[in-house]
Amino acid sequence: MIGPAEFLQGQDPTPLLVLLALLAGSGLCRVLRRNAIVAQASGLVLACIIGLLLTELQQRRSHLGVGQIPVWDFPRLGVELSLSNASLPGLQLAILVLAGACLVMLLTGSSADSLPGLFLAFAGFAFVLTTSATPLAMPLLHPVLLLPITAWTPLMSSSSLPRLRRLSLVPMIALICFILANWVLVALIPIDPQNADLVQRAQFLLSAGLFVLCMPFPLHQLLRDPNEGTNPIPGAAVDLMLQFCILTVLHGTLLRHPILQSYEPLFAWLGWAGILTVVWGGLSALGTQDPRRIWFYASMLNWGMILLVVTLPVGRVWGTILGLFLVRIVCTMCCLAGLTQLDISRIRGNFQWAGLGHSLPWNMGLFLFGTLGLVGFPLTSGFGHFWITWQFIATIDWRVALVLALGTALAAVGLIRVLRILLRPEAETTHAQEPMALRLPAAGMLGLLVWISFVPQTLHPFVQALQQQFP
Repeated sequence: MIGPAEFLQGQDPTPLLVLLALLAGSGLCRVLRRNAIVAQASGLVLACIIGLLLTELQQRRSHLGVGQIPVWDFPRLGVELSLSNASLPGLQLAILVLAGACLVMLLTGSSADSLPGLFLAFAGFAFVLTTSATPLAMPLLHPVLLLPITAWTPLMSSSSLPRLRRLSLVPMIALICFILANWVLVALIPIDPQNADLVQRAQFLLSAGLFVLCMPFPLHQLLRDPNEGTNPIPGAAVDLMLQFCILTVLHGTLLRHPILQSYEPLFAWLGWAGILTVVWGGLSALGTQDPRRIWFYASMLNWGMILLVVTLPVGRVWGTILGLFLVRIVCTMCCLAGLTQLDISRIRGNFQWAGLGHSLPWNMGLFLFGTLGLVGFPLTSGFGHFWITWQFIATIDWRVALVLALGTALAAVGLIRVLRILLRPEAETTHAQEPMALRLPAAGMLGLLVWISFVPQTLHPFVQALQQQFP
């Protein structure tokens, strides 16, 4: 029988305990899912405990030195779980997003049916982030792990099996490209290192895999039938961390394979993908009148903006990218909190959006301000980072900056059309008034967005912490 000493073998089990705690949280929420408030409160408490553990670990490391890094090794699998500077900030962000999702679900009175799947997906994200220092992590290991996580999200949002298969194709195609690129790099180039064709082939395959991952295909898992009243908060939380893991894979692959940094087609592809995503998001937002769709199009435009920043040759400004992504997280969660309350009131009423703004003014304002923050509209929480991004892009190519400004303007006009529907005067008396229990959380989150809009430096400590993972 193997004793504890032989099992540990001098290793620190902290990374493994974090994964086991998230898996245990999935089981606990499944047992308690019939009582939504208890399940969501338990999930929030567990996420806070894990977050405090990671914060205490980071503070202790600052006193003990860099050498004290918790590592758990699986030598037979070639996998190493590590809470180093390359993984701990991202893991803290994942736990923060998980806690935020549980809190928003608790405040909005959402169902807890998707909470077990949410914890299970975040256990997968924790595994992805803690294996960032593993030799197989980029580019082979992470797409393998992103595959089941991408396929899991449609199950949480009651999506059909054909949609699940379609979404699984994205990381599968990237995985095939990465496997072929690894074969060229490991098996062929060492035999003939002077062969330029082999180097170009490896560059093309790695670039194709990264391009497929960075395209906005995973966002389609949040685009549902307007008549389908499902809770978008769990899917959005998973999607945000999926995109963060994709950025981690992109940065790690560029760092480990310097041949990609001089491969201009990759950044040209990502640039065109960003432009098309911005135009698509702006035009789609202009043409919709459904609040559940317009936030999705605003989120897509925001992702296109991030792709455009990735292509900038100014040292690949990862600080700007991380700032945009943090604003994306805050605006998405606040926007969906307001949207969920509007949707619940719509379902309880006459199934019409018209006039809901009169009965739920605080939640409508939260939805409006969060969506405008996603597109970087002036005087919103996203404007500061949008303005910096726009200036960076304008110094490189004014035409791309003009397209970005046009996409933002189109999305803002589309949101004004939705706002007119929510404030339609003839439907003013068809809905009950907003109770204090709904007004206070909305006012608190709206205050957070207003504070970030006037003091954007609030997010700088979080950006600096995450930059340790993106040197």
